[in-house]
Amino acid sequence: MPELVRGILKDDKLLLTASGAREWWRDVVDVAGKVNRMVDPPATRVAFGACPFCKHGVVWGVPRAHMGECRSCGAQVNRTYVADRLLDKLAKSEKKGTPKQLSRECAKAGIRLPAATIRTWIHQKRLTPDQHGHVTLSGIVPLLRRRAH
Repeated sequence: MPELVRGILKDDKLLLTASGAREWWRDVVDVAGKVNRMVDPPATRVAFGACPFCKHGVVWGVPRAHMGECRSCGAQVNRTYVADRLLDKLAKSEKKGTPKQLSRECAKAGIRLPAATIRTWIHQKRLTPDQHGHVTLSGIVPLLRRRAH
């Protein structure tokens, strides 16, 4: 492949004057972009949660980073501040459900909490389900806080 590229670059007048030059140039740029992303992949970014400073912003950052940036307003926000605000919201929730349902609710809020963990907490008597086997979302918040520290 490098020999082909060098050969093309030695005599580029024919290529540059060809009728389809614009189309092949787009292909070259596309391939160059793909090669660049393979050689130097972009950093993975994850959503930390809702921005505390603007109405619809989301704070994004590198996994395990302490700080993230809101894509809407550009604010630099500490990850734990975003998480604490989210847990405060969940602590006021009246939602009840099975471990699987609550695991899904947490996932919607950006918190990875397997249903198996909730079941373990019930088995360990750290959570008490009602007669239907449901637990409250607000009831798991203190356990989530302990798990985070």
